[in-house]
Amino acid sequence: MICAIGVGRKLYGIEFDPRPAPDFLNSGLQQALPGEDLAFGGADPGCNVVTISGAAECGVTLATGELAAVAFDLQNLHKVINLGKPAGSKEISKVSCAAGQNTNLSCAVIDKPNERGDSDLFIVTADPQMSSPPFPSTGFKQIPGVPDARRVSCQGSNDPTFFPE
Repeated sequence: MICAIGVGRKLYGIEFDPRPAPDFLNSGLQQALPGEDLAFGGADPGCNVVTISGAAECGVTLATGELAAVAFDLQNLHKVINLGKPAGSKEISKVSCAAGQNTNLSCAVIDKPNERGDSDLFIVTADPQMSSPPFPSTGFKQIPGVPDARRVSCQGSNDPTFFPE
């Protein structure tokens, strides 16, 4: 298991084996994005399942109100893609991400709406590991009919009809 922890302007990670054992194995807290100086926003990081390559992929909010997609493995992989924010956005207040196809990270975000009753749910997909060819982001897509959302939680789907070959 791998977790992301935003502390000040740094993102830290810890990797551990969640199975009960006399010797609880863990990596200890480590800087997840060495050399990156990011001012984090108010929403908690939203991470998906660990990819086949062993990397955690997370959506993190920045103090500028934008969303960043990050990938890290606590050894040598650390990438950040600033995805921006929905058009006219005040601030992203909640984020939840799930694994997509290959190294894709799909997130649902709740934005503080400009006017009461506005839809404030957006979805975005990105590839924080930037596999070849690069696929940075789909951009934010607003989901209508969801005014005044407060919380969001995502889980990936294993339905093969969503991912045709």
